[in-house]
Amino acid sequence: MYDGSSLPLDENITNTRRVVQAAHAVGVAVEAELGHVGFGDQYESQGAKRVGFTDPDNVEHFVETTGVDFLAIAFGSAHGLYKGEPHLDLELVAEIRRRVDLHW
Repeated sequence: MYDGSSLPLDENITNTRRVVQAAHAVGVAVEAELGHVGFGDQYESQGAKRVGFTDPDNVEHFVETTGVDFLAIAFGSAHGLYKGEPHLDLELVAEIRRRVDLHW
């Protein structure tokens, strides 16, 4: 798992591509994060306001350019216990799924 989600998109792509090349050279699959999956205690200030959600317009380019095997996306989920009631954007998940055929 490589998480470059806090980086600008171009830098995330460059770094992810390097990780994928090194990992694939030794037969290891790579998961990368596009968008930012935050923490549950920050949910009201981030996830509930859609801060960091994965932009579906970036998904195809990211996957094709990096060669990543698995994709972690941000759609309202969070790490840890939620502060506030979670609202998952399943339509965003469906849109991303239509654009790329990867495991997530």
